[in-house]
Amino acid sequence: MEDIKLYGSNQCPGFQGVYWKSWIGYSHGIPPNGGGGGVGWCRNATVKDVYMEDIWHPLVVQASLTYLEGEREKDTGLFEYVERSLS
Repeated sequence: MEDIKLYGSNQCPGFQGVYWKSWIGYSHGIPPNGGGGGVGWCRNATVKDVYMEDIWHPLVVQASLTYLEGEREKDTGLFEYVERSLS
């Protein structure tokens, strides 16, 4: 993914405001709670002028996500975040 823009957004109320996530880097289990194989990149993502009210987690970056027990502590991320900007 490249050149992603989120401008002028209202996030309220909610659990997460701006949320980036990537899956574990290898395939394991069956989707949607297993799966994986998250390779690639997110480059040049820009978030600006985001209004948040009553948000529990305004900014979340989660890498190597899995819902499978026993796999959660492994850092196998093959997905890269490059050039993210918040203003």
